[in-house]
Amino acid sequence: IYITSGIGPVFQSQVVELLNYVSKKLPDIQITLMVGMRDDTDKEKILNLNSDIELVFFKTSPQYPIADLMMQKSLENALKLQNINPQTLFHVRGEYMGIIFYKAFKNVFAYDPNLFMDIRGASYEEISGYLKQGLLIKIKLFYLKKLFEKYILKAKLVNVVSDELKLYAMAKYGFSDQNIVINHCIAGEGFFWDEMIRENIRRKLKVAENETLFVFSSSTGGKWQNGDEIAMTLAQQGHKILMLTKKNYSHENILSMFAPYNEVPHYLMAADIGIIIRDEDVVNKVSSPIKFSEYLLSLIHI
Repeated sequence: IYITSGIGPVFQSQVVELLNYVSKKLPDIQITLMVGMRDDTDKEKILNLNSDIELVFFKTSPQYPIADLMMQKSLENALKLQNINPQTLFHVRGEYMGIIFYKAFKNVFAYDPNLFMDIRGASYEEISGYLKQGLLIKIKLFYLKKLFEKYILKAKLVNVVSDELKLYAMAKYGFSDQNIVINHCIAGEGFFWDEMIRENIRRKLKVAENETLFVFSSSTGGKWQNGDEIAMTLAQQGHKILMLTKKNYSHENILSMFAPYNEVPHYLMAADIGIIIRDEDVVNKVSSPIKFSEYLLSLIHI
């Protein structure tokens, strides 16, 4: 049973692609995807999930104490309807969601779950360093700190996305080396190289074959990705850059657009250079950017 708190920008590439792959490799294993949602329209955002994977929904909410109790109760009700036994493995995306799941499970069942927890990054430092600080953020940080201290070591196994994140999890939370596995961020099977697609997209973008096209791909637009600085620096130096983000830029050398997930590989193929420039801080030090894997598959012609 795979549990995630919502359908974020990387849901398709990091959740659906993973579960589809596992279901093909292990056809005898029953896989259930439990997804938190804010409203019913979220259901329409789940695309191309293998038909043999059961899909279950529960109500999700922001990360604050009162809201958490509501999400925990919704998750408890969803868990009661599942065919669960002591051998069931729970893969939970994110340490925060892992803790909410653990509390919900213990309220329903009389034993500890086989909890395989994803730690995707330095979440505490991401909130404290990149969100506008105010009273609500301070409350959130205090709340998360207490939750992590009390519950995070309940996970029997932890998955991290980089060697540095493994060291971070050991130092910050106290996990042992034997309890952590490393799996870098994956790219979906839709990312590949095709010369004809490249030519068609460059023609559509009005980019000549002898022009060098940079590409910056971001589904989140997080401040740690430095998208604005990258775009304007390259554009002002006379380079042409394709910004695959939701933000529009007015500079003549910046082609800005937001592409659906299944079309992103086509636009990456059209480029010559993929850009990843990050600040030197703990958030970026422990990360494994999804775009790195996607760039490799879509930009390199072997």
